Amino acid sequence: MRTRFAVPSAAFFLAALLASAPLIAQADQQVTIDQHMFMPATITVHPGEKVTWVNKDEDVHNVTSDDQGRSFRTPLLDTGESATLTFASPGTFHYHCSVHPDMTGTVIVK
Repeated sequence: MRTRFAVPSAAFFLAALLASAPLIAQADQQVTIDQHMFMPATITVHPGEKVTWVNKDEDVHNVTSDDQGRSFRTPLLDTGESATLTFASPGTFHYHCSVHPDMTGTVIVK
């Protein structure tokens, strides 16, 4: 009597591989500056993620933290320029454009 063994399909191996793979971290986030607004105005990221601000407006803008010590501040960004900041610690970080203080945004890190 002969014993037959089923040969698993390629789909089985692929499913097993994906199930055992580590989770891939969420991609870094982007905020667009346009029409004198930060879009989105509030963004949520995980600790260690980067946020990139891209200026698509015709005026120069920057990103300046609202805290007393101005813990982060980008240079002035002309049209088409961008700046990236990494948020390492959990918290809520409010910011504004120092050229146009009515432009405000928030980064939530959790």
